[in-house]
Amino acid sequence: HDLTQHVDRFRERVPGASVDLKYMHPDEICERVLSDRFDLGLISFVSPRRELTAILWKHQPMVVTFPPTHRFVALARGRGGVRPADLSRERFVAFDRELPVRREIDRFLRRHGVDVSITAEFDNIETIKQAVDEEAGIAILPEPTVRREVRRETLVQAPFILPTGETPLARPLSIVHRRNRRLN
Repeated sequence: HDLTQHVDRFRERVPGASVDLKYMHPDEICERVLSDRFDLGLISFVSPRRELTAILWKHQPMVVTFPPTHRFVALARGRGGVRPADLSRERFVAFDRELPVRREIDRFLRRHGVDVSITAEFDNIETIKQAVDEEAGIAILPEPTVRREVRRETLVQAPFILPTGETPLARPLSIVHRRNRRLN
């Protein structure tokens, strides 16, 4: 979601270089990197593999995302965020069960004793945002991915209010490439 600025800087530094961006399932990214069809991939919650090198690029804070008509708007304004317990029994738009981000969100919710009512599951952030916009439920998404919608006031986001000392929920985003491959 903020790759354009990085691609533009790369193109300035390396004139004539070709950059082709594609969005796809993490397993497909790994397969294409390992088969030398891609030089690099960006993957969240990358699983270690002997054939891949993963370089942590950034941690993206995860936020609760909801439509502007949701009751969480007043709650978040009053407290400056949302407690995990507030999500109990909420209608929830989730990532697909097979994605690592879904497993991490599920662990987070279980750790806080939260049971949500899943209304839909998708493997794509854009589809999740659309479902939230259509009031199918709330979602937990990486903060940078909802900035545009928050600016346009089509979605609202709120940080989690966590007990002191608890590590915030974040999506680690890594750059992967085939191990022992010299990159130009």
